[in-house]
Amino acid sequence: SSKTTGSQRQERIALIGLRGAGKSTLGALLAKSLGFRFVEISREIERLAGSSLPEIYNLYGDAAYRRFERQAIREIVALKEPIVIATPGGVVTDGDSFELLLRQCRVVWLQAKPLDHLSRVRAQGDNRPMAATRTTQRAAIDDLKSILQYLHLLHLYFLILLLIQ
Repeated sequence: SSKTTGSQRQERIALIGLRGAGKSTLGALLAKSLGFRFVEISREIERLAGSSLPEIYNLYGDAAYRRFERQAIREIVALKEPIVIATPGGVVTDGDSFELLLRQCRVVWLQAKPLDHLSRVRAQGDNRPMAATRTTQRAAIDDLKSILQYLHLLHLYFLILLLIQ
């Protein structure tokens, strides 16, 4: 349903942030401490697609990945159980997915220092480059700028909410 009560929203916590921010690690700990279910949207995307994330990107591209992401988020927020959700790093670049999270969940933005992001990602064995070619590197940098801009606007949104309450 499009209507969510305050108590339903409180029982859905969505963690957003760049790759390496700690969404999966902190999300699992938070869910355990609250007695909530923990879900990683990336795993749900793989389940829906029947493929790994790299296969989804290589076979179908970013647009298909975002469609799977939207579907996974819709399915998870429709659950009637307390849940902590770890979202993919770029979820804020998809307006529909991000708006759904904002409407249906308490959204928490996790931040870390850039070098912490990098070291965590590498420690997890995630050596994916931002992009393989100069053209895709430029696109990846533009995507990152877009993500950071969305996160900055989100931060301002929450500050405004705090001021008017």
